[in-house]
Amino acid sequence: MMINDVEVTSLVSVIVPIYNQERYLEQCVSSLLHQTYPYLEIILVNNGSKDRSGAICKKFAQQDQRVRVLEIKENLSAGNGRNTGLDAATGEYISFVDGDDWVKPEFIEKLLRALLENDVPIAQGCYERAFWNNTFSDTLPYHQFRIFSGREMCKIMNEFIGMCGPMTMMWNKLYRAELFKDFRFYEDVAYEDMYSVYKLLYPLERVAFIPDRIAYWRQHGSSGTSRYSYKDFCIHEMYAYEERVRFFGAHNDRELYRLALKRMYYIATQHLYLQRRYVNDSRNVQDWLLDKIADIYRELMAMGGWSARTRSRMRFIRYFPEQFGYWSLHHKVDFRI
Repeated sequence: MMINDVEVTSLVSVIVPIYNQERYLEQCVSSLLHQTYPYLEIILVNNGSKDRSGAICKKFAQQDQRVRVLEIKENLSAGNGRNTGLDAATGEYISFVDGDDWVKPEFIEKLLRALLENDVPIAQGCYERAFWNNTFSDTLPYHQFRIFSGREMCKIMNEFIGMCGPMTMMWNKLYRAELFKDFRFYEDVAYEDMYSVYKLLYPLERVAFIPDRIAYWRQHGSSGTSRYSYKDFCIHEMYAYEERVRFFGAHNDRELYRLALKRMYYIATQHLYLQRRYVNDSRNVQDWLLDKIADIYRELMAMGGWSARTRSRMRFIRYFPEQFGYWSLHHKVDFRI
């Protein structure tokens, strides 16, 4: 790959945490081996799989010297697998791909080009959701190349419902390795991305965003969160939002604190609806969510400064949270919260 008449041969470490993904793993690893940018270190972290995932990893390592296999005896979380990969990575740049997803051939090349040409520490692209019936849903929040500040990206991920997905994921990005010198993922939590991305982004002055759809996110029930029940996932996600709110509060960022708290308020209604609709024996979680909704409502109202429309919506949510949760989930909303 040439940039400004200079051949780029920098090593990129791609870390793939794997847990019981024999059905999808070959597609995932093959998509990495067929990247248009060849200078890769593909680190497959077998996170205590009980199926044939380990054997598949070893097969790829025998076929291509760019593949390294690390074994973890007990599955804690994808975060544990990522941390193990980070400890072993030798590349100048880092990317993450989950073992049940896959990427387009130009995934690394496009991200690395955006990162180097714009001299930024992170470049990110878009993805598509891949469903069981092979249909794909576009997740494109912007339609042109942009340079954001990290804070702007944090604002987007808190300000909108529905369109902020690409901002919140770890695996649609390329990072300079030095960002992880003192950073590691939480272990033994569901959906560790929610605890992580904003902390990396927030202090950065410039982040490159490319509108290209360069990765596929497989939608099914056996991803990195599969060791948790949905009831557990709900609790983990709410804790992640609480930590996000505390983070912006600790940085005295009133605007992002308000937005994060309001987003947490809306997300709680979605979980309440899903718990009541699909989860048996979750009365205690439902009561916990109702208490959260009431507490957040009181804090939001005490802040003041809201428009009449926003106050009306938040009041409706307070007294009809399940109805709002249903509406926001089933109408594919992309609205500014």
